[in-house]
Amino acid sequence: MKKHLQRLALLVVFALGFLRLTPAIGQVALLPLYQYNRSTTPYTEITGGVVLGTTATDDQVFVDPAAPLGVGSGATGVGFPMGFDFVLNGVTYDRLAVNANGWICLGTSTLTPSVNTAGSSYTPLTSTSAITPAALAAKIAGFGLDLQGQVGPAGSTADSSTLRVETIGTAPNRVCVVQ
Repeated sequence: MKKHLQRLALLVVFALGFLRLTPAIGQVALLPLYQYNRSTTPYTEITGGVVLGTTATDDQVFVDPAAPLGVGSGATGVGFPMGFDFVLNGVTYDRLAVNANGWICLGTSTLTPSVNTAGSSYTPLTSTSAITPAALAAKIAGFGLDLQGQVGPAGSTADSSTLRVETIGTAPNRVCVVQ
């Protein structure tokens, strides 16, 4: 997958995924709490943060900053700090885990483990896996597909794929970007 498509896929995780976290009834109740802001400003790639995996990444999940190469699906861990609190359905989330197949799990540092990636790696929002406590079942998916890292072609201007997570901005206007 080309670098720009992978980045777009993971950006969509945050940009559009919030509405798909709960059943349809829950979405109606959530809509008044969140605002959509349209912008015509071009997306600026992040270049800092934590680099996850390699150009050979395929199906890894990233649940711990101490394991940047990832682990197998269904893993739990301490998660990556978002840099701010995000309240959804009465649960305060401050951590996340990243799945290389285009989705993230929300988590909280008040629980051990803080994140839980149980469920289908390719269909995260329709997974029937039971996750206890239920607060760790929150997922945001831009994609739920079999994505794989790629090396850019030799002699080409195409870049190799890179997966990153970084919180940008200053309080109270921070954004956690998964790219």
